[in-house]
Amino acid sequence: MGRKPKNQLNIKQSNISSRIVTVLVLFILGVAIAEEIHPFQDELTTTIVLLSFFIVINIGLFRYMALHKALQHTHRIKYWKAKQKATLYIFLFLTVIMIGEIFRYGMILAILFLFILLLIGIRSVIICYKDSSMSLPSFPFEKHSKLLQINIEDIDKMDGKEFEVFLAELYDAMGYYTEVTPHTDYGIDVIVIKDKIKVGIQAKCYGEGRTVGVDAVNEVCGGAGYWNVQKKIIITNRFFTKKALISAQHNNIEMIDRDNLKILIKEYQHSREQRRLFNSLIFFNKFKHN
Repeated sequence: MGRKPKNQLNIKQSNISSRIVTVLVLFILGVAIAEEIHPFQDELTTTIVLLSFFIVINIGLFRYMALHKALQHTHRIKYWKAKQKATLYIFLFLTVIMIGEIFRYGMILAILFLFILLLIGIRSVIICYKDSSMSLPSFPFEKHSKLLQINIEDIDKMDGKEFEVFLAELYDAMGYYTEVTPHTDYGIDVIVIKDKIKVGIQAKCYGEGRTVGVDAVNEVCGGAGYWNVQKKIIITNRFFTKKALISAQHNNIEMIDRDNLKILIKEYQHSREQRRLFNSLIFFNKFKHN
C-alpha cells in the first residue's frame, strides 16, 4: 500500500515528460513544414496541402499543451489560471515562430510578439501589486494558508469588500475560476466558474444582530441577468429572514447562512488537510525508497 503513492507520482512525472517531448516534436515538425511553404511561389494545391498539415500540427500542439481543457471550463481567458495563461502565451509564441518561417521577414513577428508578452507581463505584475491591498490584511501567510487558519470570528471582523475577496479566494482554492466584480456589480459581487457553470454570488457581511432580507434576493435576481449566470448564491456571515428564504426558494437561489458558511470552510480545511497528509505520504515513500 505504501508503494501506490510513489507509482502515482512516477506515472504523473512520466506523463509530463512525454507531453513535453510530444510538444517539442510537433514544434520541430511544424517549423520544418513551415519552411517548405512558399505561398507566392508554389502551386495553390501544394500550398493548401502544406497549410493543412501545418494547421493540424498546431491543433495537436494546442491539445498536447492541455489548453483545450481550459476552454472546456470557460472561453473567457481572464478566468483562466495563471499557469494556463502562461501556457497559452507559450503556444502563441511557438505558433508565431512557425508562421515566421513562412514569410521572408517573419521572425520580426516573433520578436515583436515576445516584446508584447513582456509588456503584458509587466502590466500584470503592476496590477497584482495595486490589487495587493485587496487581500486579507489580518493574515500574513500564503493565500491558502490563510484559509486554513480562518474562522467565522475572523470573518465577522471583515468589511464588505474583504468578505468578497475572501469568498473569491475560498472558491479559487476549491478549484473554481473566480473574479470579484467591479463596484457597480448590479447585485453580483463574485463570479465563479467550474465545469462550464457560471455562478453569481452576492456577499453580505453584517454586524451582530442584523439579518439579510428580501432586498438581497431581488438584487441577485437582477444581477443574474446582467452577468448571465446559470446559478445564484447569497452568502452571509449572519442569517436570513423567513421572507428572504421563501423568496429565494421561488427564485431558485442557494442561501448560505452563518452555519452553512462555517460548514463550507470546515469542509475545505478538512480536504486540504487530507491532501497535505497524502502529499506527505508521497514524500515519505519517495525518501524511503531513495
